[in-house]
Amino acid sequence: MLDEQFLSESIVADEQGRHSLTELKNGIYSQFQFERLECASNLIEEPVSFICGVDLYNTPVITPNGDGYNDFMEIEGIEDFPTNHVSIFNRWGNLVWETDSYRNNEMGFGGRGNTAFAGGDLNDGTYFIVIDLGNSAQRQNKFVVIKR
Repeated sequence: MLDEQFLSESIVADEQGRHSLTELKNGIYSQFQFERLECASNLIEEPVSFICGVDLYNTPVITPNGDGYNDFMEIEGIEDFPTNHVSIFNRWGNLVWETDSYRNNEMGFGGRGNTAFAGGDLNDGTYFIVIDLGNSAQRQNKFVVIKR
């Protein structure tokens, strides 16, 4: 949950008394998290949600050979978006892997397809990732290289 003290320290007023937010942690913020702050009525006029500084980083190369190193793709910060959806496509645009609620563990992408198009080990090469954070934000496009 949002650190209310940090948030209240991030609200600053300029010389004209206008309030703005500075140095917010990465995450999703909604109007309801601002209601308990004195200046909230000056900040938000209608229910909105916005994302602050979210640019997820994924492991650019996986080597799914069972040695315990880079066997699965990690997406830093994905745990902050539990309703995410991750899709992976080959160079021809075919969906080869997808999941809801991606987790950075052995259930993550490890170089095997999980769709009707691709159900086994995927070939070495570059694959394209679409990450939907599940919050109406712009989707993020990434890539991962499989090297066995």
